[in-house]
Amino acid sequence: MVMRPRAVLCRRGRTRLASAALAVAVLVLAVPAAPAAGADPPPFASSSATRYQVTFAARGCDSYTAVTANAVRGDPTESPVRPGRDSNYRPGQPVDPDAEAVAGDGCRPLVGWRFTLGSGYQRKGALSVVNGTTVTTTPTVDETARLDAVGHPTGPVLAGAVTGTLTDEQVRLAVRRQLWVQGGTPDDPLLAKAYKGYAFGALRCGIDGHTAGNVQWIGFAPGARHAYCFAYYVHGGPAAGTVTVRVHPSRPVGYPQRFLFQSDLSQAPDGRFAVVSAGDPADASFTRAAGATYNVQPQVPAGWHLAAVTCATTRAGGGRTASTATTDPATGRTTVALAPGDMVTCTYAVDPPPVGAGLTLRVFSENGAGPFTLTVDGPGGTRTLTAAPAGDGNAVPAAGGDLSALPDGTYTVRVAPPAGDTAWTLSALTCGGKPVTVNGLTGTVTVLAAVPQECAARVTHSPGGLRLRVVTAGGVATGGFAVVPADEPATGWGATATTTGYGVPAEAAGDLPGQLPFGGYLVAAVSPASTVDGGWELTGLACTGGQAGAAEGGVLKVTLAAAAPDAVCTASYRLVPSTRLQVVVRAEGAVTDRTGGAVVEVSCTDGSGGRVVLGAQNTLQDALPEALSFLEPASCTITQPSSGAPEKGSVTASALLEPAAGNAPLSLPAEVQVDRAVAEYAVTVTDHFTGSSGGTGLALPHSFKTLPGVLIGIGLFTLGGLILVGLVVRRRAAH
Repeated sequence: MVMRPRAVLCRRGRTRLASAALAVAVLVLAVPAAPAAGADPPPFASSSATRYQVTFAARGCDSYTAVTANAVRGDPTESPVRPGRDSNYRPGQPVDPDAEAVAGDGCRPLVGWRFTLGSGYQRKGALSVVNGTTVTTTPTVDETARLDAVGHPTGPVLAGAVTGTLTDEQVRLAVRRQLWVQGGTPDDPLLAKAYKGYAFGALRCGIDGHTAGNVQWIGFAPGARHAYCFAYYVHGGPAAGTVTVRVHPSRPVGYPQRFLFQSDLSQAPDGRFAVVSAGDPADASFTRAAGATYNVQPQVPAGWHLAAVTCATTRAGGGRTASTATTDPATGRTTVALAPGDMVTCTYAVDPPPVGAGLTLRVFSENGAGPFTLTVDGPGGTRTLTAAPAGDGNAVPAAGGDLSALPDGTYTVRVAPPAGDTAWTLSALTCGGKPVTVNGLTGTVTVLAAVPQECAARVTHSPGGLRLRVVTAGGVATGGFAVVPADEPATGWGATATTTGYGVPAEAAGDLPGQLPFGGYLVAAVSPASTVDGGWELTGLACTGGQAGAAEGGVLKVTLAAAAPDAVCTASYRLVPSTRLQVVVRAEGAVTDRTGGAVVEVSCTDGSGGRVVLGAQNTLQDALPEALSFLEPASCTITQPSSGAPEKGSVTASALLEPAAGNAPLSLPAEVQVDRAVAEYAVTVTDHFTGSSGGTGLALPHSFKTLPGVLIGIGLFTLGGLILVGLVVRRRAAH
């Protein structure tokens, strides 16, 4: 037997122990910190400050006498029967449940009704519908929380309603006045497949109220992040038919003559409607309740003659008709008894004023009134005439010089505007219904003594202009405007501007025409959407030029007239910074013993909320996906539904609020009062884990950035183990 020296045995023993110690260290690094979490809920962060909501309410009424009309009555309206009540809303006043509770007295909530949002709209049959990118809401329910202008619950509930949250894209469309809502769905506006026997009554939404139909623009008042929409329907409403009133002049006249009719077909306050024709057939159509009679009385313009009235009845898809129409030949008054599904067309054949011998001149003015002076230069000298059109859609004959016996020849016709107003132009000169070349305010006509000649001078005053601008202080943003005629139902126009510098006005652009006829317009400021950085406060809305009133609730009326045809309106905003709240969750101690993820939730009285999920797998710290933003004071409750406590250990949770007096730890659940005077809050929740042996264990690195330090620690642990082994071996060698 060969004996090995003792020193050699000791060296080999030390080597084996060192290798074993290193192996232990490697195993500690390689073992997973804890089993993976199986069903951790997803983290999220939702701030009320950036949330835009709309509450949709539907009402069913027993008759149209219980339905309240929108702010402006008129045609075209899509209600088959005139609503029985006038609106009490002020211009620009947001739709309000209290006002609707009074307006809708006699109507009941409709549960299960739906609405559809779209990026555009169109008239499709009797009712308008949305198009483009469309989304249908969930059905209205028995009760939904009633919210204030910023989306906070007020305590009471609203029956027959549903609240939806707009997407970021829908908010962008709303600022640009491109988000529209309708009752029902595009293919079934009255939801006839599920609800039988309902007819359309009225729809109003946000700050709109001028669109007399089944579509409304969704707009938010300045500073608001919540709006209401109310739709009214009449149960057992009558079936409908259509009456079309057509005007057919016997010859072209060269100007758009306005023909007025007095009729209960119209829902305008004065019960009148107009049909405009320059010679071609033109008409106005009305979808109205069947089973009723409607009277139509023409008001023939001066000099015109009603030649004949004929009515014909048809039915879509064919079939037998039941409507009747009778006419008084002396007055042209027609009475239509309308049957369901029928389409009655009454044609009024009219003759323009007769043409006398020689040359007849008429003057038609647009966007203003006369008087005008006309000179006719040609063979035999100069003739002077005058005409004073009222700008009401009627042409008037020029009187003064005798043009009945002009000799054959070419004549120059010059038009002199009233009082030298250079804003007038000769926009057209027609003779015998055919256009004549004009140069400035002059045109040339040919006269044959044996052929009567009628010429119409169409003079147009330069229309008004409305420029819109947005100014922001404290940041850049996109703000908008909504513009509608003040006294007539219309969808109106929109314009937006994105600011490029602090305090620098940005010109708004959109579908607002560059020129507008004289009249009154409502200009509503559409605030930029709030972001996590803050909200936008309207600090001013004013116009220079024009005739503008004082702004109220972000809306003002501006009147464009010849004396002040142009206006520039500016909306100014300042950024109101938000208060931020971040919640962080940390794990320390025996984190390797965790059995699942730690979940911390925050719920605030303003509707904000979030969740932090600290996964058990190699995670020591995490936070809300995004800090919560606040534009109003709120109280937030922080709870920890799950901590991932060890099976045979324990966990102690504490919370620290910064800033806070004394930085005293909080116990969970914790209450945090968000004060708007503070810019940022931070709450750190720390879970301290204790393993089954009572030790704190080894915390794993949160990221690879800490890996070198960990390896150093492991190296020191290994070196200490080797030293200890060496001492043990030396002691044994001494013995």
